[in-house]
Amino acid sequence: MVFCNQLWIDNQDIIQKIISMDFIQDMFDGSLSDERFHYYIEQDIHYLNDYARANAHLMAKSENTEQLKFFLESADASFKEQERVHGHYTIQSRYSQKHTLTLAFKNYSNFILYHTSSKALPVGYASIMACPWLYVYLGEWFSAKKFNNTKYQYWFEANCTIEVQKWLIRQKRYLENFAQDYPIYQEEMKKLFREALFLEYEFWNDAYLLK
Repeated sequence: MVFCNQLWIDNQDIIQKIISMDFIQDMFDGSLSDERFHYYIEQDIHYLNDYARANAHLMAKSENTEQLKFFLESADASFKEQERVHGHYTIQSRYSQKHTLTLAFKNYSNFILYHTSSKALPVGYASIMACPWLYVYLGEWFSAKKFNNTKYQYWFEANCTIEVQKWLIRQKRYLENFAQDYPIYQEEMKKLFREALFLEYEFWNDAYLLK
């Protein structure tokens, strides 16, 4: 995967910034407060609903039955994520909603919905790929380490199960094929992928600051 491999290399600066940010580090050592984590969970539930809507936009642009089925499956995956990960923590803790939407959530949601609805299929798809790719990477990165506090261990491990890793390979294969089949869109795809990574950072940072 020439395009995908280079894309990941080119964005190591922001990826490493995310790995070292307070929200992620506090999750790993178990010191992240319930209030901050629940604030993030609430934002993420809204985001995943819009992620499903973004995939519906891509379904409408599908060029064949295989793509149509893939984006339908991708939309469904967002609900399975809520059931597997969010459900685990909301059921086992005193989860309470703040009924507040952060600016980072609004920016990110508007970003993926705009590009998937108004841009060409390869470009729209690139705008949503940072999220699943980054989550699997964070899961792999931290699950390989020793958890001295297991409070959030499930979050990391659930994001890099064999099933999830196989699904990411399929997602990356689509990204690679789009880039190779439509080279005219490669620069815009790179640009949106990088912007999405910065929005990921802001998403967690706003939750950490309880903005």
